[in-house]
Amino acid sequence: MIIINSYKNELNAGLKAPEDIIKIMYNEKRDKKINLYNDKSKMKKIMNILKLLSLCFCKDVILVQYPSTFRFNVYKNYLSKRKIILLHDVEGIRKKEISTLKREIKGFDNFEYIICHNESMKKFLVKQGISPQKIKCLELFDYIVKEDKFVKNETDIRTIVYAGNLCKQKSPFLYQIKPKDINFKFNLYGVGIEENINEKMTYKGKYNPDELPLKIEGNIGLVWDGNYDESDENEGFKNYTKYNNPHKLSCYIAAGLPVIVWRKAAIADFVNKYNIGYTIETIYDINNINFNDYDEKLKNVRELSEKVKNGYFTRRVFDKIFEEMGVRKNEI
Repeated sequence: MIIINSYKNELNAGLKAPEDIIKIMYNEKRDKKINLYNDKSKMKKIMNILKLLSLCFCKDVILVQYPSTFRFNVYKNYLSKRKIILLHDVEGIRKKEISTLKREIKGFDNFEYIICHNESMKKFLVKQGISPQKIKCLELFDYIVKEDKFVKNETDIRTIVYAGNLCKQKSPFLYQIKPKDINFKFNLYGVGIEENINEKMTYKGKYNPDELPLKIEGNIGLVWDGNYDESDENEGFKNYTKYNNPHKLSCYIAAGLPVIVWRKAAIADFVNKYNIGYTIETIYDINNINFNDYDEKLKNVRELSEKVKNGYFTRRVFDKIFEEMGVRKNEI
């Protein structure tokens, strides 16, 4: 298999997710990775086209990670039929842009297989006209961590970890919460914090994605976007969580943390299936969570953590695709 390494640098989850895909699928076979330039200069474009032309008669399976720097017709015209596209983001859903979505759907359909996040995203793509037979669900993005240790738990079980973009546009709930109305506290990690929010929130700094699971301190990871309640459930970032797998979920699992997620988020099904956390309607619902079963969820998430840190979900979906393709191991 050959990976076309040409994703955009502005992926929401940064470069961690696509780089982990490369690590998991290649290990020592890095000579089969094709790096394309993000640079838009004429010379770099020509060099990229030449690299793709070299693959015209290639019989290997081709993997493209999307979003990509190239238009879909480039992949359609230059690559073999045995093509897989792995979706890190679907911009048409995220931005709610119909024209962008139509272009993406048409492009995705040029690939023999499409790897999406979960069943919710798959159902959405099928409604747009893509055959369900070519769509496979990753279920969860893996999160490669070299060191084998878990997050440091705090004495107070109601210590919530929130890692990600902390700006008001992405995480307005942080700025909406009234400290007198919550019986828990936050440890915050990431970029974009705009002020000292309130006395129950402690900013702990920012870390490289590879280090973060080893640095965060707390007992429960929160996956949340938008307002503190469901008032914006059909808008912006919160609406997108009905379809995508936020990478912070993978980070928390790698750290060995049970999680709290929005009840209508696509990942709520995953959390319930593996019994690794709690679902809520509003942030204030955290006040009412019964943590009597916390130890059971902690045990479950730490068992799952070993799979996530070693690429289990990525290998599983590719094994399924290769089996259907009839690809022999020496072709991978």
